[in-house]
Amino acid sequence: HYNITDLTVYHDFAGVDEYDGVEGEYIDPLDSTSQYVTWPAYASNPESVSLWGCTEHSTALALAQQLWLQRVYRRKTVSFSTEMDALAVFVGDAIKIEHRLLGVAPVLYIIASITPKDRHTATIEAYEYDARVFVPVWPGDPV
Repeated sequence: HYNITDLTVYHDFAGVDEYDGVEGEYIDPLDSTSQYVTWPAYASNPESVSLWGCTEHSTALALAQQLWLQRVYRRKTVSFSTEMDALAVFVGDAIKIEHRLLGVAPVLYIIASITPKDRHTATIEAYEYDARVFVPVWPGDPV
């Protein structure tokens, strides 16, 4: 258990109406041309994103799907400060946060960023875990 200070909870309900999908740009490894995938396929006004480093159609499609699901379902993020000892975690790790502002039961969050604040503390940003958001992207990813 680590001490949590400066807890801030954000609820995001904006942005879903702006776009109806995600268009991801990736590079074809055979001729180095830009290729595009869209999720969902019927999107008429998708948000354009660069899938930097991506060179496979199936991976690009999975990433576009995951980005869209994040936009649709991810609504609660938290930011808090804690002791540097808590930095045994990494971006992408799942952590349970127990705090009276978040409810009675501990809630699972995924770490989005870790920023050192001073010599003794760091600020962590995390988003609430939602199984609907995670899509297997790389071979071997859990389903």
